[in-house]
Amino acid sequence: MSPQLKSFVLGLAAGALVVGMFAWRLFPRVQQSAAVQQTHSGTNIPDGHAPAVSIQPFDWRFVESEDYRKYIANLRAFGCPEQTIRDIIIADVNKLFEDRRQSLMGENTNRYAYWKSWAKRNALAMDEGWLKQQQQLARDKQAVLKELLGIDWEEKPEQPFELEWDKQLDFLDPKKRTAVLELEQQHAARRMKAVWGMRDGNAAPRKLDELKKEHDTSVAALLTPEELEAYQLRRSPDAVRMSSELETFDPTEQEFLEIYKIRSQLQAGTSLEERLKGVLGDARYAEYARSQDSGYQAAYRIAEENGLNREAANKIFEIKKAAEAQATPVLQDYRLSRDERSAALSAIRAEADRAAHAVFTHDAIIALEDQGAWLGKIAPPATPARQ
Repeated sequence: MSPQLKSFVLGLAAGALVVGMFAWRLFPRVQQSAAVQQTHSGTNIPDGHAPAVSIQPFDWRFVESEDYRKYIANLRAFGCPEQTIRDIIIADVNKLFEDRRQSLMGENTNRYAYWKSWAKRNALAMDEGWLKQQQQLARDKQAVLKELLGIDWEEKPEQPFELEWDKQLDFLDPKKRTAVLELEQQHAARRMKAVWGMRDGNAAPRKLDELKKEHDTSVAALLTPEELEAYQLRRSPDAVRMSSELETFDPTEQEFLEIYKIRSQLQAGTSLEERLKGVLGDARYAEYARSQDSGYQAAYRIAEENGLNREAANKIFEIKKAAEAQATPVLQDYRLSRDERSAALSAIRAEADRAAHAVFTHDAIIALEDQGAWLGKIAPPATPARQ
C-alpha cells in the first residue's frame, strides 16, 4: 500500500467507532459471556444454582483502534467470526471510498434533472479523465482490502448509464418506486410477448396501444396526481423527446414544465407561439424558436465538439441566416443569367465564409458543411475542403 493510501485508511479514527457500533449489534453473546466470565472467574458453582449476576456493559474501547490491523486483531481475539470481520471491514472501507467517489461526482443535488438532455445529464460518463479517476479509485479500494484482509476483492466498474432509469423515480418513496418498477417490468414482458407472437403487422400497433393504455391506467391508480405528473415528465415519450429537442435551448426546470404543459394541452386553433411567448417572454421565446432549427442545432453541437461556446454557435447561425436572406432575392430574380446568378451567390458565400472564419475554426466550418448545415445550397466553398 502506498504511504498516502495507508495514511488515508489508518488515519480515520471516527470510522472505527461507527464500525464498532455496527459490529456490537452482531455480538450480544460476546457481550454476555465476557461479563459472566469476569463475574465468575475462579468460582465453582453447581449447574442450576448460579446466583443472579449483574451484566456489565461491553466497552468497545477494548476492541476498536485507529490502526485497522490492530482493530482486526482485537476482533479476532474476542472470537468474532472471520466472515463477520470481513463484512465489517468491507462495509467500512466502502463507506470511506464512497466519500471519495462522491467528491469525484462534483455538485449533486440528488435530483434527477429530467429537463436536461441525456447528454447533459450524463456528461461525466463521457469524460475519459473522470472514468480513469473512477477506475483508479476501484484499484485503490482493492489494494486496501488486500492489505487489511488478504483478499482479492473484485468490483465491477461503475456504469453510470445503468443508473439512469432507476434515478428517474427519485421522487417516489421506496415502496411506490418498487411497485412502479414491477408494473413496468410486467408491461415490458407483455409488450415483448405481443411483438414476438404477432404475425399480422396491421394488428401490432393496435395491440401495443391497448397494452400501453392498460399500463398507464395501472400507474395512474398507484400514484397521486402530483406523482403522476412527475412520472410523466420523466418517463413519457413526449417529455423524453422534448428534453432532446430543447438541448440547445437549455431550459430551466420551470421553463421545461411550462412548455410541456402547453404542448400537452394545446387545443386546435390555439397558437403555440402566442402561448409560449406568454410564459417565456419575447427574448427567451426567440431563443426557443432558434433552438428548434436543425441548422442551429448542428452549429451548437459542432461548437461544443470543437471547444467553442454558445455565443460562437449563435454568431455562426446569424451569419448563415443573413447569407440566406441575401441569396433569396438573387435566386428569385429570373432576369439574371445563369452566370450572373452564380457569381452573385458565390460572392455572398465568400463573404459569409470570411465572417465565419473569424468565429469558427476551419475544421468546424467544414464539419458544418459535411452535415448540410452551412451554405452549400447557395454556392460551393471558394476555399479547399481541408487546409
